[in-house]
Amino acid sequence: MIYSNSKRVSLERMSAEIINLKDRIQDYQERCHSLTNALARAVAAHDGTNTEISTAATPINKKKAIPNSRRGSSLKKGGQPGHEKHGKD
Repeated sequence: MIYSNSKRVSLERMSAEIINLKDRIQDYQERCHSLTNALARAVAAHDGTNTEISTAATPINKKKAIPNSRRGSSLKKGGQPGHEKHGKD
């Protein structure tokens, strides 16, 4: 088949554009794959130890972190020296 010069140039441009689009599609597919892997890792790491969800959502095979917001004190248990005793009147 014989092409005129303008048809040949047009065909070459379209071929180059197709190659460019294929490269862009491959790049997008690689980015999607990378984002999918990152999402899977983030979901797997999401449990009661690193989020504000209950520890019941922590997987069975992972140690549960039970938060304790109470702070320790240097005082002994029970009545404290200098504190008035309360009682019935």
